[in-house]
Amino acid sequence: MPFVTDIYPPSKEIEAAAGVGLAVGARKGKGFPGRRHYEAVEVLSRFSILLHTVAWEKGEEGCTGLVIDPQGLLSGAVRFDLAPGGPPADLNADLIEEDFVALCQQTARAASEFSAETVEIPGLVTEPEQVRPFLKDDGCGAAASGLAQTADASRVVEGLREKLAGYDAGAAAWTELKQKLFAYRDQLATKINEAAGEARAAAAKSQEELTAEVKAALAARRREAEAAGEEAREEHRKQQELIQSELERFQQRFQEKGEDYWRDKIKAEEQRLVENDKKLAATLDRLSAAERKYAGSQQERIKQFKAEVEKRLAAFDQRLNRLDSALAALDKGVDKRLERIREQQKKVAGLAVSLTVEQCGKEFPVVFYAARYSGDRWQLFPPQFLGGRGLKDKIAGLFGGFNLPFRSAGKVGEVLAGKIQALLPGHALEARLVELNLLEDPGFMDEAKAGLARLIDQGALSKNQAGLFEGL
Repeated sequence: MPFVTDIYPPSKEIEAAAGVGLAVGARKGKGFPGRRHYEAVEVLSRFSILLHTVAWEKGEEGCTGLVIDPQGLLSGAVRFDLAPGGPPADLNADLIEEDFVALCQQTARAASEFSAETVEIPGLVTEPEQVRPFLKDDGCGAAASGLAQTADASRVVEGLREKLAGYDAGAAAWTELKQKLFAYRDQLATKINEAAGEARAAAAKSQEELTAEVKAALAARRREAEAAGEEAREEHRKQQELIQSELERFQQRFQEKGEDYWRDKIKAEEQRLVENDKKLAATLDRLSAAERKYAGSQQERIKQFKAEVEKRLAAFDQRLNRLDSALAALDKGVDKRLERIREQQKKVAGLAVSLTVEQCGKEFPVVFYAARYSGDRWQLFPPQFLGGRGLKDKIAGLFGGFNLPFRSAGKVGEVLAGKIQALLPGHALEARLVELNLLEDPGFMDEAKAGLARLIDQGALSKNQAGLFEGL
């Protein structure tokens, strides 16, 4: 790619003007603006490092790909929301209900517990859109940096695919266990329903027997009551005849003698008749009440039996409901985990950039300029866009600074420049950059001055900057 990434076709003159202009603009100076002394630019070199693209998902017209820094200057941190892997326990085919419910609860808790995991991947560019402007074939002849390549693009992709394969395997294990638990619940439910059916049939038979027993007991008690009633009536009849006989005798005596004594006797016997009737009525009422009470006690036996049966049958329903509740929590927890696992696939897909067929699986040179100033201070400049830097440029122009029409092409380029700049002191690349000093090439300075003139003609730079490169 050219150093100024958005000029088509690339212009060696504009690029040279950009490199020299940035080097001049980065000088440190002392004194007042009109009489300021700047440090000398001793070395200005142009070099490139490589970025690799590797296909992640291929299509007929292109691919989505990851961008890899083979020099390992960049390191990508991918934060996964949970670790791969399956459930902590599997299903034992001989579990009883209590253990099955406990396993469901344990699995539901485990499925809902997420522990984030951050994986640091040397060489992975995690902001691919930032480097899209760098993915051009033309390096414009920039010398290679010679930096060692410590990151293998294929291994980076292989590691990520293995990571995601672990999530796929984990999702399959969670899904399989959930299916096993649901199937085992059906087996337990079948056994419970069978036991409930047997209990219901036994209860119906027992109720039938109890009902027959109650009917027989009521019939026997009714016969006993009828016999006692008949006995009371017979006793009443005998007393009635005896009292009536005495009453008739007393009435005869009263007719014969007319004495009050016999009148009192008559009244006494009439009272005895009344008392005898009352006694019979009371006896019959008592027998009837006792029969009703007994019938009520027998019906209470049936009622209590039915309540006990309903309680036993309700226990079967409670067992089924407990299984369903445990599985509902499990289902919710596992589905939540599976959804989170699916989201992990997007973690890597979000790091990929859309590429054309020509851009898939290729190397792209990224061009930098490096300037060394007096005092062995190095300054590296990342790829640039053509265009002003807004308010910053205007303020710089007002105070006598250089209102350069260039701005960094992205943060990734700035990070790379900063990391390479930190490597330079004592590094082999430093000596190589000194050897590549463009200030010793008259042709380069002619290109830079031609590019400067073109920028002025285009109105991108003030005419006051026409002598910017003089003295270099």
